Amino acid sequence: MVLEFHQHIVAELLEEPNGGLVILSSGLSLPRLIATLLLLHTPSEGTLLLLSSSPSLKSHLLHHLPHPPSEITADLPSSQRHSLYSSGLVFFITSRILIVDLLNNKIPTSNLAGIVILNTHSLSDSFYRDFYLQDCQVTQQECVHPGLL
Repeated sequence: MVLEFHQHIVAELLEEPNGGLVILSSGLSLPRLIATLLLLHTPSEGTLLLLSSSPSLKSHLLHHLPHPPSEITADLPSSQRHSLYSSGLVFFITSRILIVDLLNNKIPTSNLAGIVILNTHSLSDSFYRDFYLQDCQVTQQECVHPGLL
């Protein structure tokens, strides 16, 4: 059962060509809202990545979906991850794997429908530091990060 205010949020998100930002207070069923968005996703739109899901949000979300998303982990070889990125399905992914695979061109960005960033309040500065350091490693630049001196 989709709540009316969830319908309005989903409709506005889908109408916005550049995506959007949704901030919900606790108790307003974020898992149900996300599930509604995921149920509307079709593989022909491209792959949809779910970033930064907490274990509790992931657990609640899985209860609302008939076919829960798989998780892309570091245990998967990069060739298999590339295949998954091209599948058009929905996947949970960590920021670390996303950064590494983006910088190593393992993600065909033309096949991405989008990235849903969950729990943005819990993304730490380490997310950006990791991106910066990984970029230096991939481009083989000599980088100095003031916070790491």
